[in-house]
Amino acid sequence: MNISRTFYALQQPYPNEEYSVYGRPSWDREFGTASWANRVTLESIQCPVNPGHQRPGKRIGDLIVVLPSEKVGDFVWSWHGDYLLTDRVLHLFQEAGFSGFTVKPVEVRPKTEKGKVLGALPTLWELVITGKGGDADPKSGIRLIYTCPHCGMIRYSSFRNGIIVNEQSWDGSDFFTISGYRKFMLVTERVKKFIIEHGLTNCALIPSQDLLWGLLPKPEDLYGNNEVRGNWKPLP
Repeated sequence: MNISRTFYALQQPYPNEEYSVYGRPSWDREFGTASWANRVTLESIQCPVNPGHQRPGKRIGDLIVVLPSEKVGDFVWSWHGDYLLTDRVLHLFQEAGFSGFTVKPVEVRPKTEKGKVLGALPTLWELVITGKGGDADPKSGIRLIYTCPHCGMIRYSSFRNGIIVNEQSWDGSDFFTISGYRKFMLVTERVKKFIIEHGLTNCALIPSQDLLWGLLPKPEDLYGNNEVRGNWKPLP
């Protein structure tokens, strides 16, 4: 497969995976995963035509998280797929001049044990990716399969050969996502080298073309079911 440039998925490390580029499976146990506080709410999207398209929308307000332990890595991940940075890492990224992101403040709640607060509260920032990768290269197998003209719901197919970036549609940002896969944070070689050189903790780097779909249901299978699809028509 001819790929002119390598991009990397920057993600949470998992305990049962080995990382050839960067990341330690032990970080999953060491740092854990943050949870949303009860006060976090989401918009509700309702389709005027198909009730089956009702779904949560954007979060209302800034993020409020509960940390799993006193120990905090350079990156913090939530069960909802949020990307969080410590204040130190944010300043490092800003000094490096990386593009394609902005940040939002995060309210941090400590985990408590028998009424006792565990540890000091770190300053965390939510990393919001603004860089655009556009549509993936067709070699990835990713394509638009369903769209609803009434509520804007969109579904893309699974990737079959990892996520291959189409450099013609990429805006050149250091941090970016591709269409249909905003939960996959992609970064450039420059960011990858920076993370490794600074030994940033609680993160993993995987060449994007090496990503595997795994055991999750594939959208093209799920939305091929007439009962789920409702009045939708598959795109050619």
